[in-house]
Amino acid sequence: MTFPWTPQYKQRNHLIHSYLSYFTTYPYVWLGTWTMGGHRFGSYDQRYAHETLEKAFDLGIRIYDSCSFYAKGQSDALLQSFLSQKDDLSYALSYKGGLRWEGNTVVKDGSSSFLTRSVENALKFFNRDYIDMFFLHWVDPEVDLKESLDALHRLQADQKIKFWGVCNVDESHVDDLLAYKGGLIQQHYNPLFRQSEQSLIRLMEHGYALSATSPFEQGLLLNSDYLDKHYFGKKDYRQQNAIYSSESRLEALRVFFEKCKNIEYLDLYVFLWILNQQVVDHVILGARYPEQLDFFRYVVLHKEGALSEEQAFVWSLLDHLYLA
Repeated sequence: MTFPWTPQYKQRNHLIHSYLSYFTTYPYVWLGTWTMGGHRFGSYDQRYAHETLEKAFDLGIRIYDSCSFYAKGQSDALLQSFLSQKDDLSYALSYKGGLRWEGNTVVKDGSSSFLTRSVENALKFFNRDYIDMFFLHWVDPEVDLKESLDALHRLQADQKIKFWGVCNVDESHVDDLLAYKGGLIQQHYNPLFRQSEQSLIRLMEHGYALSATSPFEQGLLLNSDYLDKHYFGKKDYRQQNAIYSSESRLEALRVFFEKCKNIEYLDLYVFLWILNQQVVDHVILGARYPEQLDFFRYVVLHKEGALSEEQAFVWSLLDHLYLA
C-alpha cells in the first residue's frame, strides 16, 4: 500500500483532471469558503479568511469553492476580494447555485431560470468570462432533475461554464444522472458519513468524479472538545450535526480520540484516508484559519512510500467508525 499523493490512477474524468492540473500540482484538494463568511459558525475575525486564502494559494491549493448562498453573500465577497488580486489563469473557481434565502428561510430552486441567473451573476461579480465548474447545490423536489441538468448542459454549450456537477445526491437521482455523462459530484463524505457509497460507485463507474465535502466533519474527527455540542454557541450551525443524536457514534469517537491521543498528524491521516477511498477524486477543505492548512505541507513535501505503522493504525480505526 502506498501514499496516494498523486492519485491519478483513479481519475474517472480525465478531461476534468487535465483541466484542473493546469492550475495546480494538487488538483485533488480544493478550498471551500462556507465557514469563512462567519454566519452561524461562531465569532470570527475575517482577516483570518484572507490569511487562509493566501496560505492555500502559496501551498498550491488553487481551486476555490463558493456560492452566493454562503453567509448570505459574505463568503463570496471575501473570495472575490482575494481573487481580484490574482491572475484569472492562476486559479479555478467552483461555484454553486440552487439555494437562495427568503429572509432567514432557505429555499431550494433548481429551475433553469434561477441556475442561469446564478451563473450570470457570478460571471459579473467575479469579473470572469466563464465559471470553471458550476454545481446544482441541492436537487429541488419541485423541479424535475432533468430540467436542472438540461440547464447545466446549456450553460456549458453556451461556454458560460467549463464543467457542470450536482451536489448532495441520493439513490433516487442516480438514474437521471446516468443519462448525462461526464459530470462532477460534491457529496458529504468522510469516515463517519459513508451511507451514499453505493450510489457514488454507480456514478463513478460511468465517469463521474467525486469531490468529498466536510472531510473532518466540522472538526468532530479532530477535536475531542467538539463532542459536547454545547462547546458551540446556541445559534452555531454545528450544534445541528446529526452525530449529536447518536450516542453510539459519540462513544465511538471518544474511543477513537483515546486511542489517538498521542497521534501528532491526525488531520493528515484523516485527509489521506478519504483521498484513498475508491469513490473519492477530490477533497474540499473547510479551513477558517491558516494553521488549519499546516498539515498540507507534508503532502507537498512527501514522496510516495509505504504506509507508516502509525498511519496504518489510524486508518484501521477510521475504517470502522461508520459501523458504530
